[in-house]
Amino acid sequence: RFRRGTDYHRPHRADVVFDFQRVFGRFPFFQKERAEVPHRRFEARNLRSGLRFLVEFVAADGLASAAIAGLLFCAYLFTASLTFISGDELFLFDYTESLAKHGSVWRSETAELEWPGESTTEPLQPLLAAPLYWFVNNFDGIGNVHGTLLFNPLITALTGTLVFLYLRRLAFDRLTSIIAALAFGLTTLAWPYTKTFFREPL
Repeated sequence: RFRRGTDYHRPHRADVVFDFQRVFGRFPFFQKERAEVPHRRFEARNLRSGLRFLVEFVAADGLASAAIAGLLFCAYLFTASLTFISGDELFLFDYTESLAKHGSVWRSETAELEWPGESTTEPLQPLLAAPLYWFVNNFDGIGNVHGTLLFNPLITALTGTLVFLYLRRLAFDRLTSIIAALAFGLTTLAWPYTKTFFREPL
């Protein structure tokens, strides 16, 4: 029995020693020191320093980034079909056209296929493609459909550039990063999807 006032053993906070750094220090998330990029040390103490690092980092590999984006976009442009192969593409294009012309989510050309014509697809791709449609629509001699279908080639080419920059951020050398970015853009399903207006590239 334990009576009031009896000094019996009870685990106190001081008795439990937990070495946080020793247990979790091996995990990268808990490490105080971050990995170093050659000639650069990334310390994101605030938003300004992070943005400054991003600008300097992109500027260092800006020429390679532009070359990758240009090469991939040219490859996609030479093999582009610039035609619709599915009804889903028609819905997405009609949604994009309505946003660009009227700022509305109501479709006009495909309304009879799915009455009453209110779009139920994800709005991100039409929102991002609407400025491209608006830009192409202001020029004579350029088909609105053909110009808008260049959205996925452009997005995929930029994605290849992001792959390159991400690998450079992981301290891979420039040649390895370029090969990996081109391998993504030219040897995966990313290339066939550039011939469509599906949402997968985005």
